Amino acid sequence: MATEDKDLTEVQQRTNRQLTLFESILRKGPYSGMMALDALMPKYFYGKATRTEDGHLKSLERVFDFEGQPCKLIVDPARVTETRGKYKGQRVEFYMGTREENVYDALLKLAKEGQGKILDDQFGVVFSLNQIIAELKNHGHTINYKDLIKSLKILRGTSITFKSPTVEFMESPLLSLGLPNSKNPKSAYVRFNSLVDGALKNKSLRLYNYQLAMGMGTLARKLLKLISYDPNGANLDRPYEFRLVPFLSMSGYAINQKLKRNVQLLDSAVEELKIAELVQRWDCEQIKEGRKIIDYKYKVWPSEKFRRELVRIQKAQNDGSRWIAIQVAGPPTKVSE
Repeated sequence: MATEDKDLTEVQQRTNRQLTLFESILRKGPYSGMMALDALMPKYFYGKATRTEDGHLKSLERVFDFEGQPCKLIVDPARVTETRGKYKGQRVEFYMGTREENVYDALLKLAKEGQGKILDDQFGVVFSLNQIIAELKNHGHTINYKDLIKSLKILRGTSITFKSPTVEFMESPLLSLGLPNSKNPKSAYVRFNSLVDGALKNKSLRLYNYQLAMGMGTLARKLLKLISYDPNGANLDRPYEFRLVPFLSMSGYAINQKLKRNVQLLDSAVEELKIAELVQRWDCEQIKEGRKIIDYKYKVWPSEKFRRELVRIQKAQNDGSRWIAIQVAGPPTKVSE
């Protein structure tokens, strides 16, 4: 699956023009980059996991649509040595959850602030554990050293198998993880998987307002990312439309048979965007099959504030892509007469 992890002292580090220029674009605002499929696929688990007596978990199998294509995701949980509680000292399986999602987004944020590197020809980031702890604390998320190391190991050890009509791959969210040790007591590093690496090299990383997103609940953050990804999200003349069941499936949430609890969750998420003055109004309508309610259709009208934000994001995205393309290709050659 993934290559064997190395100590940071053994990893070849370099930067390149695309990485440097992309970082300079991102530094202009409260943005971070996301690879859309990597950011939006339902790879996280929210809720209480049901274990067997020896600490095992079932693989997660999830079906969702992405860009109009049916997709299947299989998430095999990571095996990590537990340091406390009932399973202390044992190798126990863990899903990636809210904490791992926060850590992962913080890693990408540090990568865009000048700490991103090409590590053994793969996009990654060199950081200290204190930086991640401080970054999460700045956005109201508390984590200690033991839990941070555990989350990094869960991100490293999780296996994701993705299948669509056109693409199939199996990888971990992190291809490599190097933690501080006696040779290198201060720095850690990770290498991101081929989705994120490819998005950087192909200039297809999408921007979103990281500062706003990290202060939001899970569903509100997902919705913010989804609207930011949509090139038509900044259109005030029409609402952003989505359906409850596909959205929750893409977000990794279980669908309640009566849907009422799911509606309450999503209503709260949309209201969170409204409180943040990103949404001016919204409504939802029932979708029925006979007398049975099978789904809900949501319509969300972005506020003028959010529209301006999305326009800035799209402009930065377009300017950055043009700038990177020009710098990589070099200036145009003057044709002599």
